[in-house]
Amino acid sequence: MVNLKGRENEFRNNAIELIRRFQNDIGELATEESKTFRERTISIVLVPNKTVVQKAQEPPKKKEKSTVTEVSAGV
Repeated sequence: MVNLKGRENEFRNNAIELIRRFQNDIGELATEESKTFRERTISIVLVPNKTVVQKAQEPPKKKEKSTVTEVSAGV
């Protein structure tokens, strides 16, 4: 959410660009649910993308270790 005060409202395009750049930086991590461009308040609601979040929470797959047979030689 970006709140514009006083003369900041004259630079409304900069605030909208800031919100869009933030959304692009997040990328696939979240999807847009709603956005509002009112007089002095510019906001966007982002919801986490469930598939990306689930992939991040899965434990990493363990690499299979090759079975090595040990041989002991007696002297």
